[in-house]
Amino acid sequence: MPKQRPKLSIQVGPFADAANNIYDLGASLYMSYLYEQTVSELLSAQRELTAALETSSEDPEIEMLQERVIFLESVVTLATKNYDNSFESSGAEH
Repeated sequence: MPKQRPKLSIQVGPFADAANNIYDLGASLYMSYLYEQTVSELLSAQRELTAALETSSEDPEIEMLQERVIFLESVVTLATKNYDNSFESSGAEH
């Protein structure tokens, strides 16, 4: 699926490419920020799970933490695939 860009007021001329590049930069920065936040949340959940497993193997919180880690791993996997696909569809090198 190609990226959907907002309609820019500058369609042609010397600033059209600059406007597109600014949009791409902003979108990339935002996606990188979201990705970093998700990975940080995953690492935090893994640390919490490890600590819970070390203290007690019967704690009902462990199952919730395991589900949280699995969910966050899935989110990171999907985000990575989406990031890779966005580069492939735009023809950019990463």
